[in-house]
Amino acid sequence: MTALQHRSNIGSTVRGSGSPIPLVWMHGADDPRRYVSDVVEATETDDGPAINGRFDLNTDFGKSANRNTKGRRVSGLSISYAIRNSTKTAAAGPN
Repeated sequence: MTALQHRSNIGSTVRGSGSPIPLVWMHGADDPRRYVSDVVEATETDDGPAINGRFDLNTDFGKSANRNTKGRRVSGLSISYAIRNSTKTAAAGPN
């Protein structure tokens, strides 16, 4: 799979739009200060997607997010996405 394509655990395929993928601190997409980084590289591993990002060190939020991540005070990454096009299919029933 390409760096911006991932088959999810429910069988759908997720693809990037070609635009930069932002990293938003603590799901704060309604606050422009919380856009703290961009994804530089995304790859698929046996354990799932892996990303490398670049923090925006020109902002207080970016500097703080960088310090917290490097200090190992951040233990996870939550991925969200928007569905642009979809097709409804029949649900799989019991075998």
